[in-house]
Amino acid sequence: MDAQHRHIEPVDNSQFMMWRCITAMAHADGVVTVEEKEYLTKIYDRMGLNDEQRTTLLDDLENAHDVGEFLPQINDPKYRSQIVYFARILAFKDGEIDPNEEKLIEKLHYETIGQVDIDQVREDVHKTIEQEMEEHRQWLERHRPELNFSKGKFMFHFIDYLARRWGYDVLLD
Repeated sequence: MDAQHRHIEPVDNSQFMMWRCITAMAHADGVVTVEEKEYLTKIYDRMGLNDEQRTTLLDDLENAHDVGEFLPQINDPKYRSQIVYFARILAFKDGEIDPNEEKLIEKLHYETIGQVDIDQVREDVHKTIEQEMEEHRQWLERHRPELNFSKGKFMFHFIDYLARRWGYDVLLD
C-alpha cells in the first residue's frame, strides 16, 4: 500500500509521550544535530499528529527536557518497548554515541524493560507478521495475471513460474 492511500491513525498520548521522550534524548549530548532533526521531523511528518502535538514536538527539538517528564506517561507497553530502539537509532545519527547518550539509553532500558510483557510483544509481532503476510498474499492474487494462452501471456507466466520456483518473485521487484 503506498503512502498516499495509507490510513494514518491519530497519535494517542502514550505514543506522543514516547516521541517526546525520544526527542528529549536528542539533547543528551548537548547538541541536536541536523541529522537528528531531519530524522525526527521525517517521523513526525508520517505520523497522525494534530497541530498541537506537532508544535510541541518541534518545540521539544529546540528546548531540552528531562526524559523523566515523559516516561511515566507512556502507559502502552507497545510504545514503552520501542523507546530504547528509537533512542539508539537517534544516538547514532551523528555517527558516534556520546557517553551521556549511552547513560540515558541505559536508564531508558532499565526503566522500560521491567514494564514490557515480552510474551505479549511476541504475540503482537506474530499477529502483525501474519496480517502483513495475508495482505501480501491477497495483493499478489490481485496483481498476478491469470494464465491466458490466447492473449500472449504464456511467456510471462512461464518466466514468473520459473522465477518463483527459484525463490524470486518478479511482481515484487
